[in-house]
Amino acid sequence: MRKFTRSWVIGCLVGGVPAATAVACESSYDPATQVASIPCVGITGGTQAFAVSLQSTGGNNLALTSSSELVVQNPSVSSLKILTTPVPVAIIYGNYSSGCTSAYGRPSFIQAGNNIDIRLKSRAPLGAICTAVAPAFVEVVGLPADVTSHPYTYSVNGTSITPTY
Repeated sequence: MRKFTRSWVIGCLVGGVPAATAVACESSYDPATQVASIPCVGITGGTQAFAVSLQSTGGNNLALTSSSELVVQNPSVSSLKILTTPVPVAIIYGNYSSGCTSAYGRPSFIQAGNNIDIRLKSRAPLGAICTAVAPAFVEVVGLPADVTSHPYTYSVNGTSITPTY
């Protein structure tokens, strides 16, 4: 079991988990210190996540060296822009809830018929005292190639939004 766990962790670090990671959530490994950092460990169906560091203790053993609890939230979205050339993308503009908040995972979308729901999450340290400044963000997500030939309705995290083109 330990070999499987270590192989899984190393596989996530080396190969990544493209559907659930982004620049803010990329795992890293430092061979000099033998420390693996995994900043986005989520709990399915929940609003909690963790940032963890693991260190090799020899053989197939890893020790948890640090962890911090995060709260996963929907950021405030102010506008949506759709670009169709050279490739279809949605550009999402908005604000995070506080100065401690950052992106959590890559934005994605779910298509159901002519409806496209863009999914976007943010994370903040649980219990942290943060500045009240709501930093702006811009996120980009690829869209289906046929977005130019079909009339689509758009939403972000389930809330309908009228895009500009």
